[in-house]
Amino acid sequence: GSPTLDGEAYLEADSVIDGVEASSGREVGLLTHALLEQADLCGPLPGEDRLRAQARALMAARGVLLGEPETERAVELACNFWRSPVHEAVSRVGERDLLREAPFLFAQGDGQGDILVSGLLDLAWVEADGLYRIVDYKTNRLEHRTPREVAEGYRLQAQVYSLGALASGAEKVRMDLLFLEQPTDPIVFEYGRSDRGLLEECLAASMAGLREGRFAPAKGRECVVCPVSDLCEAVAPE
Repeated sequence: GSPTLDGEAYLEADSVIDGVEASSGREVGLLTHALLEQADLCGPLPGEDRLRAQARALMAARGVLLGEPETERAVELACNFWRSPVHEAVSRVGERDLLREAPFLFAQGDGQGDILVSGLLDLAWVEADGLYRIVDYKTNRLEHRTPREVAEGYRLQAQVYSLGALASGAEKVRMDLLFLEQPTDPIVFEYGRSDRGLLEECLAASMAGLREGRFAPAKGRECVVCPVSDLCEAVAPE
């Protein structure tokens, strides 16, 4: 059955997101996120040597050791934030008004009881006109794909995160998927309060399997490095 919290079904928003990278890519992503979480995003681009030193300190603190190519990729991806239009936007806001790694939690009912939905916003702030801005860093290797092509796998994430903001009282929400490999072209999703019903329907549809106890595995790029892939029906020979 579904996991529960205080008698209610509980869902982490990230569990409905497609496009998970393989294990080494995940560690690069975690390191990139950690570097950006600590950085002064409103200031100028920090020196790469400084970011490398921070990367080594972060890896030591977590007991993780990446090779030089992976570490350099994380540093390069972090540097690319300052080459994005998001940097220009946060510079106008100021460091004090930024939310980083901000958790959210809301209850979503579908006629069969509530499911608690949680997630973590990489970066968020509210513009002067009331627009709620959310930025999610993506460290995917694009591999000849455009950010827009890859972003389709994250549409549900954008819908869930935006629904969380609307549920908290926001009138309008903009979510940027910032693909740090190509930072000049963030993919933008925008929703207003009139879209809340549609977003709730999309979330309810995605939770149908959770309600029914169906957790069918889906074959993905990470299957090639999964230690139990030979036991998984998703990659079993037909």
